[in-house]
Amino acid sequence: MQAPTKVPVSARALLQRINRKLAKAGEMVHKSRSGHCGEYFRIDTKRNILTETAVNLDGLGRRVGVLRAWETLAGDKKTK
Repeated sequence: MQAPTKVPVSARALLQRINRKLAKAGEMVHKSRSGHCGEYFRIDTKRNILTETAVNLDGLGRRVGVLRAWETLAGDKKTK
């Protein structure tokens, strides 16, 4: 019997899923151009403040419920 395979989800698709979910709470995740705040950072759009730096997309996606158990972040080292 084969081991169960995980479906890869691109970082861009996961970012869009997360942002659709967080928009209801007035938050958004952006990709950093310079890398000063990590690769991704989270902002509160209502108050226009930075709320979290160095966001882990895989972890955040699982916490907010947009990355299912059978999915994995494409290019993640755990999948290889």
